[in-house]
Amino acid sequence: MTTNRFEQIPEEWLRRREGLGIWEGRSKAVAVGTGASDTSRRWDWDPQTSVGANAISALRRAMDDAGVTGDQVDGLIVVPDTTTGRFAWPPAWPEDRDVPGDMAAAFEMVDDPRVGMAGLSTEWIIKNMPELTNVEFAAHIPSDTAPALIGAVEAVVRGLTKVCLVVKGWHNLAGRYYVGQGAANGDTIATREKWSTGWGTVGVYQEATRFQRYLWKYGKRKEMFANFVVNSKRNGLNFPEGFFAQNRPEDIVTREDYLGARWLAKPANLYDADIPICAAAAFLFTTPERAKDMKQKPVYVLGHTSTQPPARSLQHTLEEEEAAAASSGRKLLEAAGISVSDYSFENMYDGYGMFHAIHVEGLGYAGIKQGDFLDFVENEDITNEGPHPISPSGGNIGSGRTRFWLHMDTMQQLQGRAGARQMTGVKPEIGVDGANFPQNFHGLVWGANPD
Repeated sequence: MTTNRFEQIPEEWLRRREGLGIWEGRSKAVAVGTGASDTSRRWDWDPQTSVGANAISALRRAMDDAGVTGDQVDGLIVVPDTTTGRFAWPPAWPEDRDVPGDMAAAFEMVDDPRVGMAGLSTEWIIKNMPELTNVEFAAHIPSDTAPALIGAVEAVVRGLTKVCLVVKGWHNLAGRYYVGQGAANGDTIATREKWSTGWGTVGVYQEATRFQRYLWKYGKRKEMFANFVVNSKRNGLNFPEGFFAQNRPEDIVTREDYLGARWLAKPANLYDADIPICAAAAFLFTTPERAKDMKQKPVYVLGHTSTQPPARSLQHTLEEEEAAAASSGRKLLEAAGISVSDYSFENMYDGYGMFHAIHVEGLGYAGIKQGDFLDFVENEDITNEGPHPISPSGGNIGSGRTRFWLHMDTMQQLQGRAGARQMTGVKPEIGVDGANFPQNFHGLVWGANPD
């Protein structure tokens, strides 16, 4: 029976400003277990591969990974949003299937008919996981994994939960992901989208525009980005939980493949973007004391920050993205009480690979400053065998659009169980990750040890 329920993360939990000093919750919450569902390209309408079923699978795998039983869990955070695309509801069901009826036969459904198929809720999860008998703290935290993880960490630190699960799921239905969907699926369009979506400026367009300015501003060439994408694809194939490792293990992308790929919005090509998939992941957080009795080595949360500068116009400029990323970089170091040289690796977001460069330059990781990223990835060893791994998870580019591979890999690297991705050129002691765009960002600093 839940006694505390939030519908969004409390504002006072977020560290948005510079000058706040070392985070008072430093090392008072740890991540122990993580789990992911199987992946697929699109939903095949089977209830057992729905986003709800995937979420349950991920949660159970995370509990098993940590060595925790359902009755020990007293906290549950669910990200209710399960897509960044635009899909009409109800969708065009297959003619020979009663999908809502099949779902109702397989699961206990809630009032909102979309939940379990195109969304998640704490109510739906608790109804369909009878082992969760002692949940006292429950929260919905839109709209992504990173703020949900921050919510779990703060809830543990503040004593609202002792053992907290977080789950994020993704659905992908038939049809185009953006174009002709949602607000763009009519004769007229309203709100600020009439200046963007209505003219086709969706998805990659804005990032491509900023990246074109980046290339001009710093005198760089598009070809210099190839090594980053090739390395990310390689890391993704070494991520057994990921889409490509599971479904397209032969899909090796070479430098020549990248340079010859078709344009999406020049200078962004096919391999600069991720691929929407169906998947879910879960994470288990607790206190350092309770983690002593769990199965995996604890990973300490050393700090976190959030950055959402007000929009000046319909889209941010490159310079505004750079300023936001630099602010995040400073706030992360301040919260964790470390220096940039303490980072062993970075796992910043890469839904479009181009802004990974902005994230890393904002961090100052490996001495990379504004305008340096392309030179670094072209000339230095950025692999997991090198001294300065770049996106060791492979991110969305390497394993599909989820915005959670980065967090899973950070945990696994610091626990020493990342398998074929395990970095060998540097000892993983402190990692940094965060998502999503520089101007809409939540990030965390993680440590293998509390100090």
